[in-house]
Amino acid sequence: MKLKMANTSQILFENLVLAETIVSRTLGLMGKKSLPQEEAWWFTDCKALQTTFMRFPIDCVFVDSKGKIVEIYHDVKPWRIAGP
Repeated sequence: MKLKMANTSQILFENLVLAETIVSRTLGLMGKKSLPQEEAWWFTDCKALQTTFMRFPIDCVFVDSKGKIVEIYHDVKPWRIAGP
């Protein structure tokens, strides 16, 4: 699935991975060596993210139910928690 910016045709990510099951949200990026630049993960029903067992830092963007950005965390390193 591609993620496009609202009101434009600009593609933000070529590959959007939807993590909506308990298994996909729990395992997430754990064990992966890296995340391709063209890929993003969308964790549904998520109030915070933890980077336990991850091998690389990530950027986290939290949005509300209307799709408005609430908080952005840059470069969240492994073994940390991010949340608004």
